[in-house]
Amino acid sequence: QGLRDRILEVVPAADPFEALSEVRDAPPLEDAYLFGRRLRAVARAGRTAEAGRLLSRFGSPTPAEPSLEDVFVSLARQQAAAADPVAV
Repeated sequence: QGLRDRILEVVPAADPFEALSEVRDAPPLEDAYLFGRRLRAVARAGRTAEAGRLLSRFGSPTPAEPSLEDVFVSLARQQAAAADPVAV
């Protein structure tokens, strides 16, 4: 599953910072951050549906195009994982 298929975003009806703090360390997510007022999440491979259900408590999640930062962070994580198979 490519990066493009794993990025979802939602515009929280309430405080986006509070929504971010609620999902930041959720197991189905590789990363979560704010992109303007939007809460953006990168699902772990194979867990996009679960990530969508998690985000749905804040609104209707939609697929999002990866930013350059998303691509960079994903590649850096892959390289770190390849260099140290114990690190995740």
